[in-house]
Amino acid sequence: MGCEVVMHLICRQRPFGGIRSSPYVSVGEPLTFAPSVVVGISGMLFSVEDALSAALAPVLRDIRATRVPEPEIRDTDWLEDKQFLSAILEGDGSERSVCVRKADKAPFQVAEMADQVQEWVIEELWPAGPTNWPPCPSHPENHPMQAAVVGSTATWVCPKEWKPFTPVGNLGGDPWIRSATSSWRTS
Repeated sequence: MGCEVVMHLICRQRPFGGIRSSPYVSVGEPLTFAPSVVVGISGMLFSVEDALSAALAPVLRDIRATRVPEPEIRDTDWLEDKQFLSAILEGDGSERSVCVRKADKAPFQVAEMADQVQEWVIEELWPAGPTNWPPCPSHPENHPMQAAVVGSTATWVCPKEWKPFTPVGNLGGDPWIRSATSSWRTS
């Protein structure tokens, strides 16, 4: 089975060309990276490829800034395809596979990872309250923002109006987002 067929089976295509799909890392400020190493929640070190770490870092900053549950990240080649970098996000009983294409430019990797991590966060929030992470400033009761590449930057946008709000990784700098998510639980 070819790579594209495998990806179609495990992910569904997004309108802007990304992929949305149904290893252990801390999201402390700032993340501490050594070559292919990330500091885990328990303080242990886990190997994660540099490009995958770079794609995850801005999304993990947004998670910390908005006080939503933080995933543990297990570095694993679950896809077994050398064209992709992959890991597993784990939380309170949930698990989600994530991946980015090695050949994609960094902004596309960040947007793709934001999209996949967003799905994990929404699943984690489901039993406890609001699931529209991160909430759209234009429509806070209706839907979350969506990650997309705007210009050359991975950006959170309104999926209804395609209005860009803030770069992925910058939610902590947005007072409206901090206020809107201040009561959300942390892990």
